Amino acid sequence: MRARGTHPWVIGGHRGRLYADNAAALHARAVAEGQSIVWIASRPLADELAARGLEVRVRDSLAARLAILRAPVALTSHGDDDLDTYALLFRRAVGLRVHLNHAMNHLKAGQWYRLGADRLRGLRRWVFARGVVYFDWLLASSRLEAEHFGLSFPDRRGRILPEGGGAHIDKFPPLRTAPTDRTVLWFPTFRENVEAERRVDAAIAEVIRHPDLLAWLAREDRTLVVCRHVNAARRPVGQAAGPPPERIRFADPAELGALLERASCLVSDYSSVAVDWLVTDRPAIFFPFDLDDYRGTRRFYIPYEDWHYGPLVTSAQALVDLLVGGTWTDTAAFEERRRRWLEAMFPHREPVYAARCLAAVRELARAPLDR
Repeated sequence: MRARGTHPWVIGGHRGRLYADNAAALHARAVAEGQSIVWIASRPLADELAARGLEVRVRDSLAARLAILRAPVALTSHGDDDLDTYALLFRRAVGLRVHLNHAMNHLKAGQWYRLGADRLRGLRRWVFARGVVYFDWLLASSRLEAEHFGLSFPDRRGRILPEGGGAHIDKFPPLRTAPTDRTVLWFPTFRENVEAERRVDAAIAEVIRHPDLLAWLAREDRTLVVCRHVNAARRPVGQAAGPPPERIRFADPAELGALLERASCLVSDYSSVAVDWLVTDRPAIFFPFDLDDYRGTRRFYIPYEDWHYGPLVTSAQALVDLLVGGTWTDTAAFEERRRRWLEAMFPHREPVYAARCLAAVRELARAPLDR
């Protein structure tokens, strides 16, 4: 076998399902700079990327496993199984393993860190850190994000770099001056169980069929786009029941990036997308209608009441009233909070994150592998 360093890097994300977030942004930068790199994806994503002329291997195939074992660097967004279902069995044979995280790690901790008995917290931490994500290095976008990662991976704090992460951020600073359309984008993140997902479905169904909302959308020539998280258990009730009302559209998760570029407002709950959105200076509405229940399944790094940098509503009626009333367009009321979080979360206001990420990985790859 040739020396490992002469083979391409391998990279994957979202367990082979999506080309998105930090992994996709770093991959695109690496390709642009001539770095030899192979994306590992499940079909049909593998076919789609191959049609674009990118080097791709199908996840869990023999060709993918050979590429992984030969690669000097393996990059992931969610864990080793981004690259292979059985990566845990041969992870020690892989080259330098760099974890990128999928997006920003500021509001909520990973789903492994659930509330409960202390002894179970410790067990969950161990299982997550050793069985799902166990990296040689983790790249953070700021010192604050590195601190949050350190809370999730206390035994790997020395392997977290506070500068070099957040490659996906690059597309957001230019949106400050980019034109928008008349779209209001609602992106509810996934919940931990079926019952919680049903509550999301019910909230969506109530909002999208509210007569006051539909009248306002028509009057203001706007569209409400609902985009569910890729991990959501089921389609929204409104979509499953038939065609949505006029001026309501359901979007595939793969469309999220394009939707964020054009939307004039983001409606969010606990998604890291709301952190990215802060950079755009556009209005945001926070709709954590199940906040008390959600706190029972996820731990927050930042108290939600201190985090939201736009109006907060907790019922479908309140959301509709806020949209129709139009006060959400004025961000001045949250100017101080916006500035404070922007300074803490984004040390650079220019699109330099992907380049810094690629430079950091190259520097790590030049050093001897120390495990």
